[in-house]
Amino acid sequence: DPEPYRFVPANPPAEPLAFSNWLAANLPLASKYRRLLLDAPSAAHRLRAEIDHLQTHMDRALRCGRCTAALADAQDLFVSTEEGAGAIFCNEYGYVHDSVSFSKLRA
Repeated sequence: DPEPYRFVPANPPAEPLAFSNWLAANLPLASKYRRLLLDAPSAAHRLRAEIDHLQTHMDRALRCGRCTAALADAQDLFVSTEEGAGAIFCNEYGYVHDSVSFSKLRA
């Protein structure tokens, strides 16, 4: 069995700018919101927005963007690469895909 996802890695970046960028890149977010975070004018602004988002929007479930049905639980997320639980890739047609891996989905 893969190990359960642990959000904080063994060696997170210590410097605020690097940490705020790492957090924006690794939180399970819609691409539009991730872009807004990465465009923040400073690390302080980005970290404040990330904290606000975590406190108000994270209910520990991955939800469908259309119907909001819960699809999977955060504790079932697991790290599938050295970079973290998620991956972003571009296919041969230029479409960008953001993916994460789960050990199980809700029925």
